[in-house]
Amino acid sequence: MKKYFSKAILCFALAMLVLAVAPKSKAATNLGITVTDLTSSKINFNVENFSGYYQVYLGTSPQAMVYKNYSWNASCSQSGLTPGTTYYLQVKESSKSGTSTTYLTGNVSPVISFQPLEDPTDLYQTGATKNSITLSWTAVRGATSYKIYIYNGSDNLYELGETSSTQYTVNTNLNPGSAYSFAIRSVQSSQLGTFVSSNYKFEYQKFYTKAAAPTGVRVSSYYSSLNKMYFACDPNTNASGYQFELRNAKNKKIRTYNGSSYSTDSMTIIRGKFMKFRFRSYFNLNDTTRIYSPWSKYKVFGVLNGKYYAAKGKIHLRMKKLNGATKEVVQISSVSSTAGFKTVKVLKGKTLKKKALNYTLTKCGKSRLKRGHTYYIRVISYGKCGKGAKGKSPVSSSASVYVPMYS
Repeated sequence: MKKYFSKAILCFALAMLVLAVAPKSKAATNLGITVTDLTSSKINFNVENFSGYYQVYLGTSPQAMVYKNYSWNASCSQSGLTPGTTYYLQVKESSKSGTSTTYLTGNVSPVISFQPLEDPTDLYQTGATKNSITLSWTAVRGATSYKIYIYNGSDNLYELGETSSTQYTVNTNLNPGSAYSFAIRSVQSSQLGTFVSSNYKFEYQKFYTKAAAPTGVRVSSYYSSLNKMYFACDPNTNASGYQFELRNAKNKKIRTYNGSSYSTDSMTIIRGKFMKFRFRSYFNLNDTTRIYSPWSKYKVFGVLNGKYYAAKGKIHLRMKKLNGATKEVVQISSVSSTAGFKTVKVLKGKTLKKKALNYTLTKCGKSRLKRGHTYYIRVISYGKCGKGAKGKSPVSSSASVYVPMYS
């Protein structure tokens, strides 16, 4: 028994000695993959810890990865990818260049998954205020956020911000009624890093802020003999069109106009009443939506029901008061229907009736009327035209009168 125990100890000692002097097997080295760029059709990456060569395997699933190429450079790329598709990539170290599996050393990288980053495909406007523009776009597969840029008109783009939404409101240093251009790029952030799409979605089309209320609202033309009148406002170069509204003193809507011009089509004169009108501009956001500016302030006017004629070197006015008028001022000009008017301080004639006026003019300023000359007469009435016109407002109508040489 003692002899058997001694042999067992001897065998154990020999086994320990063999293990101690036997060569150890070399542990496999993990190759590292660092992605440096990711676009809609290509991935760029660096491989670490390899010595000599490595082979690249790629597929749409971990089980379907196939050999693609080999390289001896740390930097490598793989092109021909489909945007929005999930790919799996792995590299394996090789002792020689080529595709033979006998060259492989057993050193491999982890399998990484990635999705090529699509470029944005559209950019459009969905809203506006006088100092802001709201942009929208279709979600991009693989994108985690989007960068928004503004075009400054000199071939330069400046980044405005970044959002994970598919909508962004630009409200920095924008002016009312102005046009701007923008661009976006898609961004992908993951454990592989942060990447920006290679191409901008850049729209040279203009995006507009809401215009301010129109200015210069006026009766642009008045033709008493034709019984026609035109209305206008100052143009907005970025407007798609204009809307016009005509109301009476009781605020009842009488007529409207919608068109591309800042001047209305001719309208039949409505005589003997206070009227008020206003404009607003708009731009077409899309086929069904308009963005309107605020309405202008009401402009009040009125056309007296009467006539002007010349006889014996004098101009005679026969008319009725405007309904609700409290005062009339008569003016005359020898220049034009829009300039050079002088108030007639002394009116010869008398009131025929309570609501009728009979005036005779003999002078233009300090000079007597000239025969063979055309003069322009304007009567300004004062009165009320509803709350929208802010109480008392001047109203004018004008007409040309020719003083004949002989009469």
